[in-house]
Amino acid sequence: MASATPRDGSTAKPDAAPAPAPTPAPTPLPLPPEKPLPGDCCGSGCVRCVWDIYFDELDAYDKALAAHAASSSGSGGKDDSADTKPSDGAKS
Repeated sequence: MASATPRDGSTAKPDAAPAPAPTPAPTPLPLPPEKPLPGDCCGSGCVRCVWDIYFDELDAYDKALAAHAASSSGSGGKDDSADTKPSDGAKS
């Protein structure tokens, strides 16, 4: 009587399809910068105001968000649904 086990010692069924490669986990969205509170700016015209830092970080966030959208969709377009610009008109 013949054995059902192949001679090479493997126990896999001959009809079994190879397991699909696992898909990589999606890259998380970058986090937006924290907006300064109204009392964070002293109003004395500092050379490096908290608002200057915030807007620099906001620009970097917008670029990171666009890069994330381009890498996840492949289209190179920016996600227009994310409103990252300040609405208070402090500086643009």
